[in-house]
Amino acid sequence: MIISHQILTPRELDLLASLHGDTWVDISSRGMFDRDLAWTEVRIETAKNAIALILQLEIADLYGEEDEYPHLHVKPANEKHPDSVREGTIYFQGRGEPINQIWILRETMSCTHNGQLNFKNTADTAISFQLATMNISFIRATHFSDVFLVQHALSKEEIELPDSLSEWEEDLLDQYELTREWIQVA
Repeated sequence: MIISHQILTPRELDLLASLHGDTWVDISSRGMFDRDLAWTEVRIETAKNAIALILQLEIADLYGEEDEYPHLHVKPANEKHPDSVREGTIYFQGRGEPINQIWILRETMSCTHNGQLNFKNTADTAISFQLATMNISFIRATHFSDVFLVQHALSKEEIELPDSLSEWEEDLLDQYELTREWIQVA
């Protein structure tokens, strides 16, 4: 049986938590083509801080075979990328609102092969910010993708999560199960 984890480190969780109570300014990315989709990285700026959410491809063995999988990371961010400024891929929805709550979505994918647990992978797949009047969430588009879906809603309960289970092909021998848990960071 293979057990693997792709979860945020305590340092990354502390960095996220440091945004609680701060004022939202904007999001940007040189890989953003509209306000709802970003490749690999999104920069979040608040009045006092800036962080980057990154889906970094890393080698992992999830089911007996090494492959590249996206691993969510949170890091301090530098100034806006010049391409974001030049191309206008800076989005101001929520500007001036306080960050009231922050959550991460932790998913666990399990595979049972011929009645025996074959693998279990736990991964942080989304980060959700509740502002005063809206929620902005950054969600891994698919289990194998380094693309963020950026969703705006009234609350995290209204965001649409991708069907991660549909990416795994069940048969008579292999059965898959997905569990999800929202974890409040701040």
